Amino acid sequence: MDKQVEAGSETLAGIQTFVARYPFPLDAFQLEAIAELARGQSVMVAAPTGTGKTLVAEFAIWLAQQRHQRVIYTTPLKALSNQKYRDLREIYGYDTVGLVTGDIVEHSRASVVVMTTEVYRNMLLEEGGERFTSEENPIPSSLADVGFVIFDELHYLSDIGRGPVWEEAIICSPPHVQLVGLSATVSNAEDLANWISRVHRPISLIVHEQRAVPLERTMKTKRMRTIFGMDVEKGEGRRQGHRLPMTGRPQRKRRITKSNEPENLPHAKRRNLVRY
Repeated sequence: MDKQVEAGSETLAGIQTFVARYPFPLDAFQLEAIAELARGQSVMVAAPTGTGKTLVAEFAIWLAQQRHQRVIYTTPLKALSNQKYRDLREIYGYDTVGLVTGDIVEHSRASVVVMTTEVYRNMLLEEGGERFTSEENPIPSSLADVGFVIFDELHYLSDIGRGPVWEEAIICSPPHVQLVGLSATVSNAEDLANWISRVHRPISLIVHEQRAVPLERTMKTKRMRTIFGMDVEKGEGRRQGHRLPMTGRPQRKRRITKSNEPENLPHAKRRNLVRY
């Protein structure tokens, strides 16, 4: 642990080198997260979709390369694993990134290996001889040189069906591994961080609530004829009560009765009016 903190302190001076790779300034929560990783801390980032959580994972990969360590990148779905594998391969190269799923194994000893959380959990629970470094240090040999494990979509911990898999993956992770949790904004983020700190190692919680695209609140009338904004009384623009045309809705035909028959029509023409 002390060696990791020392290495993290030395790497802290190189954060600017990483930041210089991007043509845009990093947000405050991103800078805070990468600083914590450089100091040797595990990090949990809770932020809305599209705000740049993946950049924190990219820094973990960069930092592992500086330390000559490997990274495991877990996702909740096989389709997401395949997509993340393609994305990372475009950035770091074909030989640097591997993929391990239930039916595909490519470059399993690569510097960055993408897999589902279930596959990672199964790796941790393997037993038998050469798969472990030693009896005194019961860590699977395939994880001995892993410095970071990234949990994408960490909020799956609260999923009733699959949550226990994520719990086992975190609890059984080797103590030397830094965890990087990427989560959407959840109400119990602090509880999740406290639990991870108890079962694995201290983790820094970083919450960013500002959305990349603001939410637009609207309401619809019962009969769905118009859509209004919240300031209906003002009557200005869509958000202030602008009426939108309804398309595709059949127009209600007017019922013709004695009381609303057109006046001044000859009796013969009145008989030809269609009555509904």
